[in-house]
Amino acid sequence: MVPTKLVEKIAKDFDLTGNELIKESLASELRRRIAAYKFTDYLLAKKYRMTLTDFEKKKIIKKKSHSFEVEEDYHNWDQAIDGIKTIERDLKLLESSK
Repeated sequence: MVPTKLVEKIAKDFDLTGNELIKESLASELRRRIAAYKFTDYLLAKKYRMTLTDFEKKKIIKKKSHSFEVEEDYHNWDQAIDGIKTIERDLKLLESSK
């Protein structure tokens, strides 16, 4: 647990209340995670020259004989897309909270 006095000192340094500091810190972490997931999406879209939706429609895993690399890429890609949606929703909720 972070000591209350430390939170208050840092919040004062940033001209924020303790709650505002925590909210900003959480928002920053959510944005960082979104960026990481978007980078994964970008790299895999570039590697396969298509979106995840097209990857699924074209049954690339089956065409590549269910290779470990392709299966792993698919799971990482799917997790990234799901993570983007989930975290963007969470970020909107956080930003709309008082």
